[in-house]
Amino acid sequence: MRYYRVGLDYQRLGDREYDMKIKCPRLEVKELAAHTKLTDLWTLQQLSSFQDDIGASTVLVTHDRIGVGDYTLAVSDFKPQLYYKVQSVRAARNIYVLPFSSDVWVSLWSLLLAITVALTFILGSETRLPQLADEQPTPRLTRYAGIRNKITDNQQQPVWDMSEVLLVTIGAIGQQGCSRDPVTSAARILFITVFVLAVLMYTAYSASVISIMSSAGPATKTLQGILHGGTKMGLALQDTHYYHTYFKLEKNAVSLQLDHIEVSPSFLELSAGLSLVLEGDIAFCADKVDAHTYLHDSRQSEDTLCSVGEISLVRGPGYQRAYAVKKSSTHMPAINYGIMRMLEHGLVSREKRHWFHMQVLCVSSDAVGPGGGFISVLLDDIYPALYLLGLGAFCAWVLLPTECAAYYSPQLSTSLSQTSSADFMLVPHEPTGAR
Repeated sequence: MRYYRVGLDYQRLGDREYDMKIKCPRLEVKELAAHTKLTDLWTLQQLSSFQDDIGASTVLVTHDRIGVGDYTLAVSDFKPQLYYKVQSVRAARNIYVLPFSSDVWVSLWSLLLAITVALTFILGSETRLPQLADEQPTPRLTRYAGIRNKITDNQQQPVWDMSEVLLVTIGAIGQQGCSRDPVTSAARILFITVFVLAVLMYTAYSASVISIMSSAGPATKTLQGILHGGTKMGLALQDTHYYHTYFKLEKNAVSLQLDHIEVSPSFLELSAGLSLVLEGDIAFCADKVDAHTYLHDSRQSEDTLCSVGEISLVRGPGYQRAYAVKKSSTHMPAINYGIMRMLEHGLVSREKRHWFHMQVLCVSSDAVGPGGGFISVLLDDIYPALYLLGLGAFCAWVLLPTECAAYYSPQLSTSLSQTSSADFMLVPHEPTGAR
């Protein structure tokens, strides 16, 4: 086990670098092959039963372990963190819905429906103006004299259907224009208002979509957003005593939400948990030093390391790891003296850099952030638009036979009736008094 090996090196380093003034007998170190998962508990059990004098590996110093034994100066930190596969906004959500909030979308669709109803009423009144002028020549219609003169020239003014008005309104919002022009002033003013509002809305919408597509930042940093955003992930904890017991009792970003999420956490080894993190299947809680060391030693590519996100679960410096010593042990002054001298001269930091990877996961300076660099548009980005286009084409093909049947059925029935009438006329009839 790694901590076991580093612990032995610390002891040898102290014996080699310093001629300790406080002499202590040679300590017997036992192998921990059968206790790799519960190293801390096994070490504390051995010390509390006075079978050993000092643990060969560091243990996590928590409040419930203070009275079990004595502890040396802290030689390393323990920082539990949550590791997950980062999903960008463009990959986790539909970028065509994100530019506006739900309230804005509801307001826009309500406004679209209201404008459609208003245009239908106004344009319907516009179509009926010539008939009203002939039937009821009242003074109220005198201001529409110019309009009547224009419409009277063409008495075949087509009627505006609600579906046609809806298409015209959607064309205005999509900046596509319309094929027919209104005649009345009220309809024209309403059309101009729709086009002006559509220009402003379309500009804001396009700018928001472009900014989202050029952003490589994470979609969210909350636990519920990570687990339920885009591809759903599971939650796993490192299979150590800290996560089995003490982790659930403390208040951190994950333990406080375990009762509110619908995911039951599982316990995995460090290698298995981080492998699933790289695949995007789970979010994994583990120690920062252990996780960084495993990920760097596994020879992952730089893009893979940069795709791993991490959230610190403990505020401040975190917990301390120290050597556990038997209660009232005579070795404590010598060990603390050696550790203090090694800390002063940077030997402990050198050993940690030798065994562990302390640097950050992503060291690339070419990482594309919001507003920096260029990201090509992928097929996943335009998938919603292609899906909507395909759905519309499918509905059109399904409705085409129905429209053809509705269009040709009157003609077919008319032709059949004419044929039957012609056949009836051609049949010779016997005179009534022929007998």
